[in-house]
Amino acid sequence: MKETILITGANGLVARHLSILLKPHYNLRYLTRSVKEAGEYKWNIATGEIDKRAFDDVDHIIHLSGASIFDKRWTSKQKHLLRSSRIDASQLLLDTLQSLNKRIKTFISGSAVGYYGMVTSDHIFSEQDPPGRDFLANLTRDWEAKADLFTASDTADRVVKIRTSIVLAKDGGSLPLLIKLSKYYANPILGDGRQYFPWIHIADLTQIFRFALIEQGLNGPINAVASEHTTNRQFTLQLARHLNKKVILPTIPAPLIKWVLGDQADMILTGSRISNGWIQQQGYRFLFPTLDSALKNLVS
Repeated sequence: MKETILITGANGLVARHLSILLKPHYNLRYLTRSVKEAGEYKWNIATGEIDKRAFDDVDHIIHLSGASIFDKRWTSKQKHLLRSSRIDASQLLLDTLQSLNKRIKTFISGSAVGYYGMVTSDHIFSEQDPPGRDFLANLTRDWEAKADLFTASDTADRVVKIRTSIVLAKDGGSLPLLIKLSKYYANPILGDGRQYFPWIHIADLTQIFRFALIEQGLNGPINAVASEHTTNRQFTLQLARHLNKKVILPTIPAPLIKWVLGDQADMILTGSRISNGWIQQQGYRFLFPTLDSALKNLVS
């Protein structure tokens, strides 16, 4: 008999791809703000509204909801939304399970490598490193702390937190825009280009989520990032090469990017090397460990 998974953030890139991977093996349900199809149940994080029928016989929850970090400038209002859509959403799930006196096997929470802070460093960050101190680091730290309450309150047998890097996919995320810009020779190197660009192919990311479901001994944070450490300069030049284009625009100076984007500029002007050693030690083998293999699959 198939187990049942409840997924939040149903309309997002990761949830769409993950659903395709999991559907043959699990019964899938979704929490969404606008119900359109069978298997979807309504919730509203701001008001605390949630359809409790979604939790009937649920074995696992994969929590992927969260407003996009990139979409809008980080005003005070937007920062509040970024936190609420992740942290308040986690609390609503926890409160609902407890009100139903229900225990689940696994709670898998989305997270991000922003946990380590927006810094450029030669240090290679592993899951054992402490969080950074900037906005994204604080957001991710609090997001993960809320997830840990599922085991602390004995509401879930285990909690896994997937620290996702920049996702490369044909149909979403930043890659389609970068491809379009490159075709018009408008994808320049940002700042000095030496900042690292931690990335992962969408296929590897979804397989890591499935791996976390299957491997019942997994607990805690997992860095979801490809094996090859790539800088912004290297990524830009490799993408251009796969598109048979050249990078002809000059680099965009950091002060200009900061003037345009404000606090968000640090997301693209900084970047560190992130280790995936732990998940490989647990037995996961990456489908696309190098940028060349990923771009060959997605672009060429």
